[in-house]
Amino acid sequence: MFRLFLLTVLLAFASFPAPSPACTTFCVENAGALIFGKNYDWSADAGLFVVNKRGVAKQSDQTTDGGRTISWTSRFGSTTFNQFGREFPSGGMNEAGLVIELLWLNETKYPEPDDRPSVSLLTWIQYQLDNKESVAELLASDGEIRITDHSSGRCHFLVADASGAVATVEFLDGALVAHTGDDLVAPVLANDRYDRSAKYLRQHKGFGGSKRPMKTGASLDRFVRGADSWRNEVSDPIEHAFATLAEVSQGSRTKWSIVYDIRNRVVHYKTFRSSARKYFAFTDADFACDTPVRFLDLNADVAGNLNEHLVPYDPVENLRIITDACRNVSFLQHLAPEVLQEWSDLGQQTSCAP
Repeated sequence: MFRLFLLTVLLAFASFPAPSPACTTFCVENAGALIFGKNYDWSADAGLFVVNKRGVAKQSDQTTDGGRTISWTSRFGSTTFNQFGREFPSGGMNEAGLVIELLWLNETKYPEPDDRPSVSLLTWIQYQLDNKESVAELLASDGEIRITDHSSGRCHFLVADASGAVATVEFLDGALVAHTGDDLVAPVLANDRYDRSAKYLRQHKGFGGSKRPMKTGASLDRFVRGADSWRNEVSDPIEHAFATLAEVSQGSRTKWSIVYDIRNRVVHYKTFRSSARKYFAFTDADFACDTPVRFLDLNADVAGNLNEHLVPYDPVENLRIITDACRNVSFLQHLAPEVLQEWSDLGQQTSCAP
């Protein structure tokens, strides 16, 4: 059934022009803090904040390119931002401090079918958060699994871990291309290839050139402003991160602004519809598998500590968020209700490992 669902989505995607999202991310060490920021710029703003459990037995579904499935048990709990249902995050952080966030990249081309098990784009993110604790481990997983080449979302990623390691992950011409360590000129990513973004950055003052940052919404200019914002030490890294995200915001298209305080394992966020700051500390989380999964509508009208507002997972609410999100994405808005129900049901097909 899931194979049929994926095929339906792919046909839908082929029938519409690609969207033009404008996300921006960065990860910096400043004033003793390790801070990862993300603006989620998109046409739909529905979403869930989900607390995922460790010790959960999971299995990927058969993808449309005939790849093998893969089974695993989650090593780590995580908190994720999900727009298309439980187990399908666009980004998040796990107990070990690994953070992953996706951004659109039109030039993305995932690997062709081979002997590796294949997973969908969003399952790839959850797999990494469930299993990996470092950037090095995530990059090495390219030998374990591949994103199906039929995935409709053409994305690249910024990833970071608690040691301060940061990497960009792109799939170009069917191969994983990573920039990390000395190859990472600036720990920033927007919606252009990293090599082109780094080349453009070097033309600017403070990075080897003479240009000044331009205040446009173009990907390359947002990349420069994101890097330029962190050239000096700041007094409050969390506040500065939100200020940087405001600087590169795309107005009403910026649906969520997220700041991960990696070393302290605290997630802060606000949304366009609910601008009050919210935060969740991992010290408040119960990641044991035998306790209920908890979540919250991202746009809930709450502020401050999320722990008291999280509620047990509700499949009806899960379906409502999926339906709301799909109705606001051009290549998904015509999908039948039974197809959306099928997608929602997939988030419940997990169990605690023996």
